[in-house]
Amino acid sequence: MRSLALLALALMPFACTRRAESPPIAAHATAPGGATASLPSASGPVAAPSAPAASPSAPPRDAGPPAPPAPASWKDEAIVAELARDCAWEPPADDSSRDETPSGRPNLLSCKFLFEQSCVPDPCLDVQEETCKPKCTAGCDACGKRCVTGCGSCKRACQDDACKRACAASCGACRDACVGAADRCVTGGCGAAREKCNAARAASLAKHKRACAKVCQMASECPGTCSAGGDMSGCMAACRTRFLAGGCPSEFFGTCVMGGPGALGLPLPTP
Repeated sequence: MRSLALLALALMPFACTRRAESPPIAAHATAPGGATASLPSASGPVAAPSAPAASPSAPPRDAGPPAPPAPASWKDEAIVAELARDCAWEPPADDSSRDETPSGRPNLLSCKFLFEQSCVPDPCLDVQEETCKPKCTAGCDACGKRCVTGCGSCKRACQDDACKRACAASCGACRDACVGAADRCVTGGCGAAREKCNAARAASLAKHKRACAKVCQMASECPGTCSAGGDMSGCMAACRTRFLAGGCPSEFFGTCVMGGPGALGLPLPTP
Protein backbone atom coordinates (compact mmCIF):
# COMPACT_ATOMS: atom_id res chain seq x y z
CA MET A 1 0.00 0.00 0.00
CA ARG A 2 2.85 2.26 0.91
CA SER A 3 4.41 1.49 -2.53
CA LEU A 4 1.29 2.56 -4.39
CA ALA A 5 1.20 5.85 -2.53
CA LEU A 6 4.82 6.60 -3.35
CA LEU A 7 4.17 5.85 -7.05
CA ALA A 8 1.22 8.25 -7.12
CA LEU A 9 3.37 11.03 -5.62
CA ALA A 10 6.08 10.44 -8.20
CA LEU A 11 3.67 10.77 -11.13
CA MET A 12 1.94 13.88 -9.82
CA PRO A 13 4.48 16.44 -11.23
CA PHE A 14 4.11 15.07 -14.77
CA ALA A 15 0.32 15.33 -14.58
CA CYS A 16 0.53 18.92 -13.32
CA THR A 17 3.02 20.11 -15.95
CA ARG A 18 1.11 18.77 -18.97
CA ARG A 19 0.28 21.62 -21.34
CA ALA A 20 -3.27 22.27 -22.42
CA GLU A 21 -4.02 21.48 -26.06
CA SER A 22 -3.92 24.45 -28.45
CA PRO A 23 -7.33 25.79 -29.35
CA PRO A 24 -8.54 24.85 -32.86
CA ILE A 25 -7.54 27.22 -35.65
CA ALA A 26 -10.37 29.42 -36.80
CA ALA A 27 -11.87 28.32 -40.11
CA HIS A 28 -11.76 31.85 -41.53
CA ALA A 29 -9.08 34.51 -41.71
CA THR A 30 -9.05 38.03 -42.95
CA ALA A 31 -7.21 38.48 -46.24
CA PRO A 32 -5.66 41.74 -47.38
CA GLY A 33 -8.33 44.25 -48.23
CA GLY A 34 -10.77 42.93 -45.64
CA ALA A 35 -11.99 39.88 -47.60
CA THR A 36 -12.63 36.68 -45.69
CA ALA A 37 -10.91 33.55 -47.03
CA SER A 38 -11.63 29.99 -46.01
CA LEU A 39 -8.69 28.05 -44.56
CA PRO A 40 -8.34 24.27 -44.58
CA SER A 41 -9.47 22.55 -41.44
CA ALA A 42 -9.22 18.98 -40.24
CA SER A 43 -12.96 18.77 -39.65
CA GLY A 44 -14.29 19.84 -43.05
CA PRO A 45 -13.55 19.87 -46.82
CA VAL A 46 -10.84 22.15 -48.19
CA ALA A 47 -12.27 25.17 -49.94
CA ALA A 48 -10.87 25.89 -53.42
CA PRO A 49 -8.92 29.14 -53.51
CA SER A 50 -10.58 31.89 -55.44
CA ALA A 51 -8.84 33.01 -58.67
CA PRO A 52 -7.15 36.42 -58.45
CA ALA A 53 -8.85 39.21 -60.26
CA ALA A 54 -7.47 39.77 -63.75
CA SER A 55 -5.34 42.86 -63.90
CA PRO A 56 -5.95 45.22 -66.80
CA SER A 57 -3.47 44.71 -69.61
CA ALA A 58 -0.58 47.15 -69.60
CA PRO A 59 -0.51 49.60 -72.47
CA PRO A 60 2.04 48.73 -75.21
CA ARG A 61 5.41 50.34 -74.75
CA ASP A 62 6.41 53.05 -77.14
CA ALA A 63 9.05 51.61 -79.49
CA GLY A 64 10.53 55.04 -79.95
CA PRO A 65 11.49 56.71 -83.18
CA PRO A 66 12.99 54.50 -85.90
CA ALA A 67 16.76 54.41 -86.26
CA PRO A 68 18.05 57.03 -88.67
CA PRO A 69 19.10 55.71 -92.09
CA ALA A 70 22.76 55.09 -92.73
CA PRO A 71 24.47 58.05 -94.38
CA ALA A 72 24.52 57.82 -98.15
CA SER A 73 27.52 60.08 -98.67
CA TRP A 74 29.98 62.42 -96.99
CA LYS A 75 27.66 65.27 -98.00
CA ASP A 76 24.78 64.15 -95.74
CA GLU A 77 23.65 66.71 -93.18
CA ALA A 78 24.56 64.47 -90.23
CA ILE A 79 28.08 63.97 -91.57
CA VAL A 80 28.55 67.69 -92.27
CA ALA A 81 27.52 68.39 -88.66
CA GLU A 82 30.26 66.01 -87.45
CA LEU A 83 32.82 67.67 -89.70
CA ALA A 84 31.76 71.10 -88.40
CA ARG A 85 32.80 69.91 -84.94
CA ASP A 86 35.94 68.11 -86.13
CA CYS A 87 37.39 68.20 -89.63
CA ALA A 88 39.22 64.92 -88.96
CA TRP A 89 36.04 63.01 -88.01
CA GLU A 90 35.92 59.46 -89.35
CA PRO A 91 33.02 56.96 -89.35
CA PRO A 92 33.23 54.09 -86.84
CA ALA A 93 35.48 51.28 -88.08
CA ASP A 94 32.68 48.70 -88.07
CA ASP A 95 32.07 46.49 -91.10
CA SER A 96 29.43 44.36 -89.40
CA SER A 97 26.57 45.93 -91.34
CA ARG A 98 28.17 44.82 -94.60
CA ASP A 99 26.28 47.58 -96.39
CA GLU A 100 28.37 46.71 -99.41
CA THR A 101 28.68 49.05 -102.38
CA PRO A 102 28.76 47.81 -105.98
CA SER A 103 32.53 48.25 -106.05
CA GLY A 104 32.98 46.18 -102.88
CA ARG A 105 33.44 48.82 -100.15
CA PRO A 106 31.96 47.83 -96.75
CA ASN A 107 30.05 51.13 -96.55
CA LEU A 108 29.55 54.31 -98.54
CA LEU A 109 32.05 56.37 -96.51
CA SER A 110 34.96 53.93 -96.49
CA CYS A 111 38.09 53.93 -98.65
CA LYS A 112 38.63 50.25 -97.85
CA PHE A 113 37.47 47.42 -100.13
CA LEU A 114 36.33 43.97 -99.08
CA PHE A 115 38.69 41.13 -99.98
CA GLU A 116 37.41 38.81 -102.68
CA GLN A 117 38.47 35.17 -102.45
CA SER A 118 38.53 32.20 -104.80
CA CYS A 119 38.32 28.50 -103.98
CA VAL A 120 41.12 27.71 -106.46
CA PRO A 121 44.32 29.62 -107.27
CA ASP A 122 43.56 32.58 -109.54
CA PRO A 123 46.63 34.71 -110.34
CA CYS A 124 44.55 37.46 -111.95
CA LEU A 125 42.34 37.77 -108.86
CA ASP A 126 45.41 37.73 -106.62
CA VAL A 127 46.88 40.73 -108.43
CA GLN A 128 43.58 42.61 -108.12
CA GLU A 129 43.11 41.91 -104.41
CA GLU A 130 46.70 42.08 -103.19
CA THR A 131 48.10 44.84 -105.37
CA CYS A 132 45.53 46.89 -107.26
CA LYS A 133 42.83 47.39 -104.62
CA PRO A 134 45.31 48.42 -101.89
CA LYS A 135 46.68 51.08 -104.26
CA CYS A 136 43.16 52.46 -104.76
CA THR A 137 42.61 52.53 -100.99
CA ALA A 138 45.93 54.28 -100.38
CA GLY A 139 45.04 56.94 -102.95
CA CYS A 140 41.65 57.49 -101.32
CA ASP A 141 43.22 57.82 -97.86
CA ALA A 142 45.76 60.38 -99.12
CA CYS A 143 42.97 62.32 -100.80
CA GLY A 144 40.98 62.36 -97.57
CA LYS A 145 43.92 63.75 -95.61
CA ARG A 146 44.18 66.62 -98.06
CA CYS A 147 40.48 67.35 -97.51
CA VAL A 148 40.97 67.43 -93.73
CA THR A 149 43.93 69.78 -94.03
CA GLY A 150 41.96 72.15 -96.25
CA CYS A 151 39.02 72.09 -93.83
CA GLY A 152 41.26 73.04 -90.92
CA SER A 153 42.74 75.96 -92.84
CA CYS A 154 39.26 77.11 -93.81
CA LYS A 155 37.98 77.04 -90.21
CA ARG A 156 40.90 79.02 -88.84
CA ALA A 157 39.70 82.02 -90.83
CA CYS A 158 36.10 81.71 -89.54
CA GLN A 159 34.43 84.07 -87.09
CA ASP A 160 31.07 82.29 -86.71
CA ASP A 161 29.39 78.89 -86.90
CA ALA A 162 27.93 79.52 -90.34
CA CYS A 163 31.43 79.89 -91.75
CA LYS A 164 32.58 76.69 -90.00
CA ARG A 165 29.61 74.81 -91.40
CA ALA A 166 30.44 76.00 -94.90
CA CYS A 167 33.99 74.69 -94.42
CA ALA A 168 32.59 71.37 -93.23
CA ALA A 169 30.25 71.11 -96.24
CA SER A 170 33.21 71.74 -98.53
CA CYS A 171 35.20 69.06 -96.69
CA GLY A 172 32.30 66.59 -97.06
CA ALA A 173 32.12 67.20 -100.80
CA CYS A 174 35.89 66.72 -101.01
CA ARG A 175 35.76 63.40 -99.09
CA ASP A 176 32.87 62.22 -101.25
CA ALA A 177 34.95 62.87 -104.36
CA CYS A 178 37.77 60.80 -102.85
CA VAL A 179 35.63 57.69 -102.37
CA GLY A 180 34.12 58.18 -105.80
CA ALA A 181 37.59 58.17 -107.32
CA ALA A 182 38.42 54.99 -105.37
CA ASP A 183 35.33 53.31 -106.81
CA ARG A 184 36.41 54.19 -110.33
CA CYS A 185 39.92 53.01 -109.55
CA VAL A 186 38.62 49.54 -108.67
CA THR A 187 35.78 49.10 -111.13
CA GLY A 188 37.63 50.73 -114.00
CA GLY A 189 41.33 50.24 -113.35
CA CYS A 190 41.47 46.99 -111.37
CA GLY A 191 38.50 45.47 -113.15
CA ALA A 192 39.92 46.20 -116.58
CA ALA A 193 43.34 44.86 -115.58
CA ARG A 194 41.77 41.63 -114.30
CA GLU A 195 39.80 41.16 -117.52
CA LYS A 196 42.98 41.66 -119.55
CA CYS A 197 44.83 39.17 -117.34
CA ASN A 198 42.04 36.59 -117.69
CA ALA A 199 42.06 36.97 -121.47
CA ALA A 200 45.83 36.44 -121.63
CA ARG A 201 45.52 33.43 -119.32
CA ALA A 202 42.80 31.88 -121.46
CA ALA A 203 44.91 32.37 -124.58
CA SER A 204 47.91 30.74 -122.90
CA LEU A 205 45.83 27.76 -121.78
CA ALA A 206 44.39 27.33 -125.26
CA LYS A 207 47.92 27.29 -126.67
CA HIS A 208 49.20 24.72 -124.14
CA LYS A 209 45.98 22.80 -123.59
CA ARG A 210 47.32 19.43 -124.75
CA ALA A 211 50.50 19.67 -122.65
CA CYS A 212 48.63 20.86 -119.55
CA ALA A 213 46.09 18.05 -119.91
CA LYS A 214 48.94 15.52 -119.62
CA VAL A 215 50.57 16.89 -116.45
CA CYS A 216 47.74 18.60 -114.54
CA GLN A 217 46.45 15.40 -112.97
CA MET A 218 49.98 14.44 -111.93
CA ALA A 219 50.36 17.83 -110.18
CA SER A 220 47.08 17.35 -108.29
CA GLU A 221 48.42 14.11 -106.82
CA CYS A 222 51.69 15.66 -105.58
CA PRO A 223 50.44 16.94 -102.19
CA GLY A 224 49.27 13.48 -101.15
CA THR A 225 52.43 11.79 -102.41
CA CYS A 226 54.78 14.38 -100.92
CA SER A 227 53.08 14.45 -97.51
CA ALA A 228 53.99 10.79 -97.05
CA GLY A 229 57.72 11.58 -97.37
CA GLY A 230 60.07 13.50 -95.14
CA ASP A 231 60.83 16.48 -97.41
CA MET A 232 57.55 18.13 -98.41
CA SER A 233 59.09 21.28 -99.92
CA GLY A 234 61.73 19.38 -101.88
CA CYS A 235 59.14 16.92 -103.17
CA MET A 236 56.82 19.72 -104.33
CA ALA A 237 59.73 21.48 -106.04
CA ALA A 238 60.51 18.28 -107.95
CA CYS A 239 56.81 17.99 -108.84
CA ARG A 240 56.85 21.53 -110.24
CA THR A 241 59.95 20.73 -112.29
CA ARG A 242 58.20 17.73 -113.86
CA PHE A 243 55.13 19.88 -114.52
CA LEU A 244 57.14 22.51 -116.38
CA ALA A 245 59.10 19.86 -118.26
CA GLY A 246 55.77 18.57 -119.55
CA GLY A 247 55.24 21.86 -121.37
CA CYS A 248 52.54 23.50 -119.21
CA PRO A 249 53.26 27.13 -118.13
CA SER A 250 54.06 27.78 -114.47
CA GLU A 251 51.01 30.03 -114.04
CA PHE A 252 48.79 26.93 -114.11
CA PHE A 253 50.76 24.82 -111.61
CA GLY A 254 48.98 26.06 -108.49
CA THR A 255 45.56 25.64 -110.08
CA CYS A 256 46.37 22.06 -111.07
CA VAL A 257 47.71 21.25 -107.60
CA MET A 258 44.58 22.54 -105.90
CA GLY A 259 41.86 21.58 -108.36
CA GLY A 260 43.24 19.22 -110.96
CA PRO A 261 42.28 19.34 -114.65
CA GLY A 262 38.69 20.29 -113.85
CA ALA A 263 39.79 23.61 -112.34
CA LEU A 264 41.22 24.59 -115.76
CA GLY A 265 38.26 23.25 -117.68
CA LEU A 266 40.39 20.39 -119.01
CA PRO A 267 39.06 16.86 -119.48
CA LEU A 268 40.01 14.30 -116.89
CA PRO A 269 42.59 11.78 -118.10
CA THR A 270 41.15 8.45 -119.21
CA PRO A 271 42.48 5.42 -117.29
